[in-house]
Amino acid sequence: MRVGIVVGICIEHDAISAAAAGQAELLQALGAVTSVDVFTTYGDRAVGVPVHHHYTSWSMFASPEFQRCDVVIFHWGIYTQLFDAIWAVDPSRQRAIVHFHNSTPLALASNDHDRVAIARGMHQIEAVAVLPVRVWTYSEFNRQVLLAIGVPAERIGFVPFVIEPPHPLHAGVAVRDSAHVDVLCVGRLVPAKGTMTLVEAFGMLGAQYRLVIAGNHETSAGSYYEQLTRRVAALGLQHAVRFVHPDDDELWQLYEAAHIVVSPSLHEGLCVPVIEGYLAGCRAVGTTAGNLPFVVQPPDEVVPPGDAGQLAAAIERAATRVGQPHPYADELCALFSADAVAERLCEELSIGSASRQPSRQPWPR
Repeated sequence: MRVGIVVGICIEHDAISAAAAGQAELLQALGAVTSVDVFTTYGDRAVGVPVHHHYTSWSMFASPEFQRCDVVIFHWGIYTQLFDAIWAVDPSRQRAIVHFHNSTPLALASNDHDRVAIARGMHQIEAVAVLPVRVWTYSEFNRQVLLAIGVPAERIGFVPFVIEPPHPLHAGVAVRDSAHVDVLCVGRLVPAKGTMTLVEAFGMLGAQYRLVIAGNHETSAGSYYEQLTRRVAALGLQHAVRFVHPDDDELWQLYEAAHIVVSPSLHEGLCVPVIEGYLAGCRAVGTTAGNLPFVVQPPDEVVPPGDAGQLAAAIERAATRVGQPHPYADELCALFSADAVAERLCEELSIGSASRQPSRQPWPR
């Protein structure tokens, strides 16, 4: 089986890029897969398989590398011109699959450029509902979104991507500071991530609390970063709040040093940082937005987005649980292990062969 993966961009420090690249590497290791090719408009990420750059869907579709694929997986999270090639795929000779990552809602877009891209992208994904293709995703919230736009439930499959640390973790036992409560927030610095609410919440917390905000400044809204830093200064929090732009190894060091991972987001299709935090032995606090109620595991709490007072109170309550093993986090994290993802990929790729039907989907709570 020859597999193609279509992704708008394939760059470092980008969630969809990481998911597509990890999927390519995992597919390459499967016995049933003979070759994997990645198609993108721009990519500087090391993937381990051939990467082909195209700027139009027609150029990609007409290329011999695309035409030789038996299965083509189209990753969607925002508008990409390459996605339109799905309409030209002949189902009698190629199987098209959509991997749905969700997108920031139009109302939460940071600027006009993003609003245009999101609107165009929604036209693309809404049209998929009428195509007889399998649609993969990795969260209960995303499944509900797909159902809402008209994708039949029987065509939706649970296929996560691998979320694992690059090396064995020690749950931060040796590196966590017992004199402080260290809080970590990971994500793009854009209004939709709700980071300003977290800064406001920190203005209500005691001096023992410290916050690290880790984000890729290259994919963030510059003006929003400036607003955040000004607000930190206005609240007199320079001693308690710092902004960092870590590489992958540095990010995992931050997880190991943190006690609590917080996602104050206004929208999340999955929320990888919460899962990564659980892998490192952190507790979590989130909001009721998007998939966060499904990924933040009780007794860890979710609060209404945009409510700094409730967020501060939830962080204080989470601090009382620091150091206690979480009763359910391991079960959630296991769904995103390399072995579990490989098993899901094998099962999904076999659908259509000998009338194989998908098993019951293990959707996270």
